Amino acid sequence: MHAFGAIMAAVTIDRIAAVHATITETVIKTTGNSTLSKEEKDDLLAQSCAEACSLLTDWLGDTDWWSGQRPGDRTIADSVPDQQDYVRFLDPMFRDAFVACRQHGIDITDSYLEEARKRLADTARRHRKMRSQQLYELARQHVVVLRNEICELAGELKTSQSRRHRAVRLLRNVQKVLVTIALPIVLAMVAASPHQMSVDVTAWQRDVTNVFVMHEVAYNAQPSLQIAPPHAGPQIR
Repeated sequence: MHAFGAIMAAVTIDRIAAVHATITETVIKTTGNSTLSKEEKDDLLAQSCAEACSLLTDWLGDTDWWSGQRPGDRTIADSVPDQQDYVRFLDPMFRDAFVACRQHGIDITDSYLEEARKRLADTARRHRKMRSQQLYELARQHVVVLRNEICELAGELKTSQSRRHRAVRLLRNVQKVLVTIALPIVLAMVAASPHQMSVDVTAWQRDVTNVFVMHEVAYNAQPSLQIAPPHAGPQIR
């Protein structure tokens, strides 16, 4: 097993990239000035939802991925590095991972890392006592909800305009989640590369990365909900 966990057998980087590309094509063809008929749009959306449903289901069942991303039992605030730590220990690792994602056709914007850091820091500031294990469980719950909604839409070949809009919105959420699923896989690939083999990945780096990934999973799966400890309950933004 690599420093960031095993590369999954069912949910591979190539499969993630393929579903990501399918969703991109579907969203383009079913929105804006699309000339497709309603029936053609419905078929495309149903097919994309079906592929996303299958991938999310396999991902939720992949114990290697989830056990490899379980963070240590401390507060989220304790796992948020300062800017110097990011620059010294984490930025080079993430830059290599983003290059690997792009090489496989999974686009990550240049602003993604800074935006994700800010989201995590904001959550840690709002909920200083929230623990990493709570975040982990919340992330899984958010993915289950997203998976169930996508799978439901996959079974609706004929949709109303409102359901069509909902399918596009949820597929866009899935796209963002796919980037997060890919990160630990490409981090494992980067860690095994000749460029990184001589660099020891510390327990601290693994834990910080796991918290980062779980926070992004929770956020992207349900972006309308504020990330908060269970007792606070869901909060619609």
